[in-house]
Formats: sequence, C-alpha cells, structure tokens
Amino acid sequence: MKLSVVCCSKRAVPHFEWSIESLNNQTHKDFEYIIVDGLYDKRKDEVLALLKKANFPYTYVPDKPSLWTNIGPALSNARNTGFMIATGDQIVFHDDDCRFDPDWLTKHCDWAEKGYAVAGTWISYQSMNPDGTFVEGIYGLEHRAKQYTQPAECPGAWLYGANFSVPTDAMISVNGNDELYCGEVGGEDCDFGIRINRIGCQTAFDPTCIVKFLANPGNAASINRSDMTSMDLQTLLQKHPKERLLESGETHYSNEWLIQLLIKQLTRYWTLGNAFQLSDLREHWNDAVKKNVSVEDFYEQLKLWQWPYDCDWRDCQPLSEMIVK
Repeated sequence: MKLSVVCCSKRAVPHFEWSIESLNNQTHKDFEYIIVDGLYDKRKDEVLALLKKANFPYTYVPDKPSLWTNIGPALSNARNTGFMIATGDQIVFHDDDCRFDPDWLTKHCDWAEKGYAVAGTWISYQSMNPDGTFVEGIYGLEHRAKQYTQPAECPGAWLYGANFSVPTDAMISVNGNDELYCGEVGGEDCDFGIRINRIGCQTAFDPTCIVKFLANPGNAASINRSDMTSMDLQTLLQKHPKERLLESGETHYSNEWLIQLLIKQLTRYWTLGNAFQLSDLREHWNDAVKKNVSVEDFYEQLKLWQWPYDCDWRDCQPLSEMIVK
C-alpha cells in the first residue's frame, strides 16, 4: 500500500533534517513525502538542499492561496494542500520537529490495510546529547498512551496532527479539513475525525505508533534565519485568541464553538468553510502536473477557489486590519 506522508510547517526553526533522516530509514518503502511550507518563499533553497538527501520521492510546495496568508494561522488550508497533492492510499501527518522509529510507517500501513484511520502518540524529550540523541526528562509519554497501553478502536476526535493517518477515500468523502477553522489554532483535526466517523470510517489508537519530539529544540542545524521570525506561527499566535459564547454559557476559544456546532448537527459530515470540492481540486492539480504547470501559476488559478469573505466570522473584524506588520 502506498502512503503519502505530509508535513505542514509554519515554524521559523523547523527540523526537516530529522524527518528526512527518519524517513530514509523506514522499513515500509512505498511512500511519497510532501512538505507544505507556510514560509516557502523565505527558505525554498535551503529546504530543497535538505531534500537532496532523501532516498524517496518528494514534493515541496507553499500553502495553497488563503485569505489568511500573512494574517493568521491556516492549518486546515495547509492540510487540504497536502490532501490535494497526495497520491497514496493512506495519508499520514506529522509535525515539523520530530523523529520516528524505522517501523513508524509500517504501523500506519498495518492499520490502513484494515481500512482504519490511525491516531498515533508521541514522546516529548527534555534535551539532546551532543551526538544528537534525545534525553528523557520530565515530559515523557503523551497522556493517552499512559492510560491505554494496547491498540484499540477510539473516537475520531483523537486524531491529532502530530501523528495520525486517514484513508484517502474517507478524506475525499468529507471534503477534507474545514477551513472555517483557519485564523485560529485548535479543533480542526478533532472536527475532521468526527466527520470521518460519521461516514463509517473507523479510527484506532495505537500507543506503539510513536513520534519523538524535543521539548526545547533550539536552533535547527540547517534553517535558522531571523528574517523569517515575523512569519513564524508563534508570532502569529501572540494575539489573544478570539472567543465565543459556548452552549454551556462559558466564553471560550471560538474554534470550540465550531466543535459544539458539529456535535449538535448529528449527521453532518461535510465542511462548512471550503469554497471547493476537494475531489475537483485534486483533479485540477493532477491536470496541472501532467501539463507541467508551475506551482506558482497553478496557485494563481486557485485564488478563484477561495471563500469570498473579507472579515473574520468570529467577530466580523475586517481581515485588512489584521495583517501582520
């Protein structure tokens, strides 16, 4: 079974070198690698130089056009970019600052062959030795893996972007991630998992399917430029998250309101904020690849596929007032 491994990044100091090294050593060999980089225009040459060390096929692209570019995080848009490009039967996501054991993709593939979406787990390490190995410390194993030590079926809301995979057919059937979540962070993966459960796609939690993080990664060996800092995810998140009144009467992060709305709409599996049908978007991408259309030219065409709003649905603030200075 072919897998598409996708990394979405907007970190000024990513560790792509870790993922490339880890993927070079995977026991499962039938996969492609896709990096969707929110800072593509800032570091294209450096990342492509790193990818020359890869012994697997790869695609490196910027996020597809979004009204949130330079304004706020747009993770759903980035994930949908990966969905648009992927050619595998199962799509595997990981974060941009982690390592994986050699059997990581094999574990995802074993579940994929049974038709499951997979929620993996992670270990967070405290520091790194001079030889590059991680040092265990106060952080350790993620909480779900401490409670559930054996693989088992789980709710779709357990799909977290740090380590999960989904059947491509299920992704297409629910129209990918909901881009109404863009502009803030949180909830988009849980929403996606709930919706794929509603079309009959089962999800499993595997505590042996692990990625490894460094809690304080410091500077990357190959990509660390101060001119990218203003575009970094952490800079975009310095603004206080916007809030909405929840069903409980509590005021909380606005994306939590979207999750509550989804729970009320018991049969909904389609997206609310996508101005496209993902299956059509994938066909357009494949056609552009066959015709050797550049990514930049193709993205110019995609500007017509953006949601036609000019303000934030959370509080109707004009997007023109929110541009990062």
